[in-house]
Amino acid sequence: MKQRLFVGVPLPPATRHALGQWTAHLAACHAGWRWVRAEQLHVTLRFLGDTDETIRPQLESGLAELAAAARRFVLPVAGWGVFPGPSRPRVLWAGVHDDDHRLGAMATSIERLAQQLGFEPERRRFSGHVTLARAARGARRAELPGTPKPEAPRFGELIVDRVVLFCSHLGLGGARYETLAAPELAAVTGETGDSR
Repeated sequence: MKQRLFVGVPLPPATRHALGQWTAHLAACHAGWRWVRAEQLHVTLRFLGDTDETIRPQLESGLAELAAAARRFVLPVAGWGVFPGPSRPRVLWAGVHDDDHRLGAMATSIERLAQQLGFEPERRRFSGHVTLARAARGARRAELPGTPKPEAPRFGELIVDRVVLFCSHLGLGGARYETLAAPELAAVTGETGDSR
């Protein structure tokens, strides 16, 4: 039996709420998008796809080791953009500002683990972001909110205190994400909530 898996980091409630309010406003006046529900918003570190369940114990063990060796950190979530670009927008996203590449380093470690377990190498370069919407099927062209400004709007923070192995269940109402494992990163000595 296979499961559709990915590794990611959930957003804290306040950030999900801010993004949900912003996208609700956009949905009312911008056509051509399929919007992600606020409770589903997250940052994907590695999409694994259909995975044989016999690999899952090794995957969970490897993620636990990675988490134990890492320290918690916090990154700002601000600004937005589109993939692959404004002339052909397919994905609308909010930016995760990883200036010192800690999130990128974590994604690299997970990529290494995935390849050790037999997954094909990820061809796309990692770019930390929160997917907010995808272009609707059959839509002529998704409407953009305006000129992207990387410094604004500000939505809150991504608190990287765990890595989560998610199972994605596809259905008529959109994907539903189930948490299979969520090993926690080590706390910073003297941590008071913000580990930057």
